[in-house]
Amino acid sequence: MIGPEETDALLARIAMADRDAFQTFYSATSASLFGVCLRVLNNDTEAEDVIQTLYADVWDDADALRRGAVTPDLQLALHARQAAISLKRARRSETPEIKTRDLYPSQHAHGFDYDTEAEGLQTALAQLPPARALLLDRVLIGGESYEDLATASDVDEPTIRASIRSTLGKLSSGFDPVSGQDEDRMIAIAERVLGLKEDSLNDATLRTSDALNTWQREIGAYVLARTTPIEPPSQVSRRITARVFQETRETLWDQLWPYAVGGVVAALVLWVAVSSDVLVAFE
Repeated sequence: MIGPEETDALLARIAMADRDAFQTFYSATSASLFGVCLRVLNNDTEAEDVIQTLYADVWDDADALRRGAVTPDLQLALHARQAAISLKRARRSETPEIKTRDLYPSQHAHGFDYDTEAEGLQTALAQLPPARALLLDRVLIGGESYEDLATASDVDEPTIRASIRSTLGKLSSGFDPVSGQDEDRMIAIAERVLGLKEDSLNDATLRTSDALNTWQREIGAYVLARTTPIEPPSQVSRRITARVFQETRETLWDQLWPYAVGGVVAALVLWVAVSSDVLVAFE
């Protein structure tokens, strides 16, 4: 994934319909975003579909990414994550089971390979009890809902909800200790960004709050750090190019019909010539 400044520069050129900039942007960012989608969906075809729509949106409104309070690279990670989560929930796939042994400490770490120099969510989760860290990681990376986690862990949903909300409250205070927001509102902001509760942020003042921007930055950075970049298949780039530049591939008939018409015309000319004695046989 390229840095924020280079991303912004390419987006400025894309907004001016620069095709070369779009191709450069795709080459530089697609592996990271495809990795995010594939991690959530665990389905190559669906991840490809999400990526195609995502880049079509970038071409249509690149300036929107430049106007946001969060850097374009993190916005793209958030968009990829949310689009993949929406598709995953639409197909109602089975949630992987959470093993009881994973919820308690062991001689090893939580099973998360954290960067010890990282900040933000990675550091915060490393300091949580293993059970809470595991649950929140599955929300962050897999987009799992309260219901999903309750089903996977065989724990009732109110207990799961209370545990996650308590964790989000503590993390929110750590990220933005002087925001002046009460804890319930801070949790509501976190739930909205995570996709845990779609109607939890109806207040327009909250939608533009610093706490919202902070959570978006933290989640975007965490998702990129915790997913492995994977190059999408080459046909994805061709489909995106055809879609955004409105180019269509010629079918076999498109390629052959001029020759077919030419052959028919030549045959008619020859028939007319022969039937009207324009052509005479050589002796």
